[in-house]
Amino acid sequence: SDSNDGSEENPFATIQHGIDASSDGDTVLVSAGTYVENISLTKNILLTGESRETTIIDGDQNGTVIQMSLGTVSNLYITGGLTNSDGGGINCNGDCSIINSIISDNVAEDNGGGISAFMSSTLIIKNSVISNNVAYDYHGGGIYRNDARDFTTIENCTITDNSAPDGGGLFIYNSNGAGGLILDLKNSILYNNSPQQVYYANNAGQNIFNFSYNDIQEGENGISCSPCSHNWLEGNIDENPQLNEDFTLQPTSPCIDAGDPESPYDPDGTIADMGAYYYYQTLGCMDE
Repeated sequence: SDSNDGSEENPFATIQHGIDASSDGDTVLVSAGTYVENISLTKNILLTGESRETTIIDGDQNGTVIQMSLGTVSNLYITGGLTNSDGGGINCNGDCSIINSIISDNVAEDNGGGISAFMSSTLIIKNSVISNNVAYDYHGGGIYRNDARDFTTIENCTITDNSAPDGGGLFIYNSNGAGGLILDLKNSILYNNSPQQVYYANNAGQNIFNFSYNDIQEGENGISCSPCSHNWLEGNIDENPQLNEDFTLQPTSPCIDAGDPESPYDPDGTIADMGAYYYYQTLGCMDE
């Protein structure tokens, strides 16, 4: 019940009540289960579930699942968003971080089926799956970054099976010519998004878009741009990532040990893999 005290022994019934009762710097822990809610997050808190597979927030086709202007979400499965504007799964209008989560099966009529982020906000997405999201009318089936004037970091993500008229996997637009880092995409898999894996519009022509240690379908040809001015750096490949249905890597995946060797090692002590899930290897060999 939301009349409980919010402790682990007497938790609130809804996520929103937990957020409303929190203060900046707090952690709101969400137990495993399915929560049919549409959430507003306007505080600098950590909203975290037990795991991204078992802690599910379902928007029930009743608007954006999470409206954010601040804070971090982690270990959540975000699904069932349906909005007639931007951001079916998450709509970010501030400094937002999305960590170790799944954003899947969300729809936006306009932009950003999975995630939309606007203007001067910073956007950090790490160790997350963005899949099967749709933006019907405009841009960014998986991720839409509008008029980006601060950095977007996407690291160790699996972005697959998203669609939009432009930028099926990722669409990023920038009109500010300050010459700063706008996109750093690393250790990620972009595959089977339609019509392109990435579309960016660098209207000022002076900003920095970095791609390194990614598996991008069609390689650099999988990126559409206007004008094109990105840095195609070390370690990018164009190979079938060999994903299982749950987005884990098959034993023969080319993404195993193919991430940036300077990145933190995977928990099994090997070089970072590409994508949201690392493949656990025993010492000296790969598990079958």
